[in-house]
Formats: sequence, structure tokens, C-alpha cells
Amino acid sequence: MKKIILICIGILAGASLYAQNPDSITIDDYYVDFSVPDITAFSILDINSNDVVRPGNVKELAVGIQNYVDQDGNLKPGLAMEIAPYRILAKALKVRSFWEKNKSLKNLQISIGTAQGDSSNLLAAWGINWTPIDRTDPVANIALQNFFADYLANKDSIANQMSLAGQRNKHLQSVNQFLNSLTPTSRLSSQTKVAILQYFGGGYRSRLLRYDSTDNQLYALVMKDTVLQKLGTFNINLDSAQSNALSMLIVQNAKLTFTEQAEEEEFAENFSEELKRQKKIFIEENWNRLVIQLKAGSKYNSAENTIKDLSLLNWRIFGGIAGRIPGLANSNSTLAKSSQVIYQASYINYKDKSMPLKWEFSTGGRLLLGKADKRLSAEFLYSQATINGETTDKSEYIRYTIGGEMKINEGLWLELAVGGQKFLQGNDDTRVVPQFGLKYAIQKKSRF
Repeated sequence: MKKIILICIGILAGASLYAQNPDSITIDDYYVDFSVPDITAFSILDINSNDVVRPGNVKELAVGIQNYVDQDGNLKPGLAMEIAPYRILAKALKVRSFWEKNKSLKNLQISIGTAQGDSSNLLAAWGINWTPIDRTDPVANIALQNFFADYLANKDSIANQMSLAGQRNKHLQSVNQFLNSLTPTSRLSSQTKVAILQYFGGGYRSRLLRYDSTDNQLYALVMKDTVLQKLGTFNINLDSAQSNALSMLIVQNAKLTFTEQAEEEEFAENFSEELKRQKKIFIEENWNRLVIQLKAGSKYNSAENTIKDLSLLNWRIFGGIAGRIPGLANSNSTLAKSSQVIYQASYINYKDKSMPLKWEFSTGGRLLLGKADKRLSAEFLYSQATINGETTDKSEYIRYTIGGEMKINEGLWLELAVGGQKFLQGNDDTRVVPQFGLKYAIQKKSRF
């Protein structure tokens, strides 16, 4: 399983890097990314950098490399990947109407992961993650949708485009009148006129491609030669006045063509800049908004590092809620915009009889301070477990960490944390808990 995940990660990462060629970047690449892709399988494996995971905006496809410290103090690696199958399927099939009718499904994610156990065994896990409420999703943000609807409706270039369409129609009417004037005694057939008119019509891109020129004057020269050759195939010869009239029509066509090109390029540039500006505003104001997630999954052990001998260790259900500090949901203060609190509850049922525990319940919280792309983290967790045996002894411990998370690049996040774990019974010393991880969201488009 580890090899399978590595192969998938390699292929997808390569595809992602290729997609980031500067020549291929489009408006779709300006996506919103302000949350670490907390892959559910890592939590099921119990190797996440944070015990209290942060609910965040759903990634269509994410991979993670997680390093953790085992009970013996050894540094071990973990690999995982997570996908939102409905998002990918709906996009591939272009079934937007089905998407709109099943919005709850688009926030359902599935993940698998592996981690190195002892020297001779491999740990594996699967998990599902559902996000019923996500106030950080720009696609579902009504205010943002209304802004761009108003922006497009009021943009001057829209009126200009309507004006250009009228000019194109008037231009083609003039061309048609010119063709009718060429043979007054015997009009050109409709088929012949259409064959000539096509050189004047079509979208501006097709016209530029047809005459292979980005220069106005060269475009006109090439177009005139092409049209004259076409007229020659129909045995149509032009006198001086007709030749001048044709030249004027071609100059008019060239002017319209390059005006349309300039208008579209200007609109695309302005819209792209406005999109980036709105993205920045949206992230600053919404990175810490309300998100609720529910998760479940199972953890397995493989003594021989193969899929065939996987044995169930435990299953787990847990959920979390993240949002602004209570009372500051609608505040514009610095504290409201730069902080987030997270609460989580978890239940684990152990199925491996060799394990010392029957079940474990934990609850905890986490405080984030900072910005959308970098923040400090403080976490506290309390756990209580029932020990296997004839007695009803319980094990209790607290865990606390401080650390941070930082976006290195679009989609790429680094997590660091260090803290301690203290059992509430006995005289065990506090255990140091160092953790760090690297996570990468492969699929980034269609987020904004």
C-alpha cells in the first residue's frame, strides 16, 4: 500500500508542477487556500502534527508527508492522500446541475494512509470526512457571488461588446452590399457570397488565426490578397473603384478585429486583478469562519507489510468545530480577524485484544493566532481510556503543544509543534512530544 501511495503522489505532484507552467496559468489558478489539508487518515493513524485537527476548506485532492515520534522516541514517516470524489467526478462529467442539487456530497472526502510501525510492521488506515457546514467556501458565499454579478453587469466593456457586435453586423451588411454591386446584371449566388463573406466574419480569434498576423497593416495586406484570390476563383475582376471599396472594407475589418482583441485583453486583465484583490479580502475576512466536520475511519496493522495480512486495530469517530472566538463572529476587530478557536471530541474502540485498552474518549481545544497564511498554535487535550482486564481501571492523560503552521507556497503547508504528555496517575515523567509535517494540496482549481 505504501508503494501505491508513493506512485500516486509522484504522478500527481508531477502533473501539478507541469500545470503551474507560467504560460498555462489562468484565472482558475487564483484559488483560495488558507487551511492545511488535515488528511483524515493521519488522524486515524494517530500521527497528526496536532491531536485537535483543524476543520478547513475541502481539497479536491491532497497528499501528505507526516513525520512522527513513536513511543520509543524514534522518528517515523507517514504517507497519505485524500480526495473529494464527487467534486472530481462532477467536474469530469460536467454535471453542474447534479452538483447544485447535491451540495452535501461535494464536501465528502475519502483518504488512505500508511505509517511505519515497529521495525517489522506497517500501519494502514482509511477515513471519511464530511463537512456539512463551511463558511470559508467562496463558491457558496452569496456576498461574493453578488459582488461579481454586479461587477460584470456594470462593467463598461460589456456595453462596448454590445456596441462592437452592432458594428460587426453593420460591417457584414456593407460587405454584402459590396458583393451585390460587383455583377449588377447577374447577382452572385448565395453560395458564392457566403464563401466570400466567411473571410470577413467569424470571431476575432479565428480571423487573426486565418491571416496569421498580430499587426494591423500586415493583417489587412494578407486579408486583401486572400479575398482577391477567392474572387479570382469566381472569375470576378475589380475595377479601380471596386478595389478601393474593398480596401476600405478590409481596413474596417482589421480595425474591428484588433479593437475586439484589445477590449477582451483589457477586460481579462482588469477582471484578473479584481479577482486577486477580492481573493485577498475574502481570505483576510473569512479564513477563521465557522466550519463543522465529522470524521470516521479504521486503523490496521500488517505484520508482513502486505495487504493480505491486515488486521483491524481500532475504529474511530470524531468531529470538530472551528470558528471565531465566541462573541466576535461579526466583529471587525484585529483579534476577531486574527484568531480562531477549535473544539474536538473523539471516540476510539479498540478491537485488537493484545492492546491494553478497550476504548478511549478524548476532548480538546486549540487556539490559532495569526493570519490566513501563517499562525501560531496552542493546543490542549484530555483523554480517558478503559484498560482491558477484569477491573475497570482507567488511564487518563493530558497533552499540550505549541507550534505553528505556515504556507510555503500555493497548496504547500508546513506544520511544526512541540509539547508534552502527562499521565494523571502514577509518577511517570512528562513526555516530550515533537511533531512536524509537510502537506500538499494537489488539486487547486475551481476554488475561487
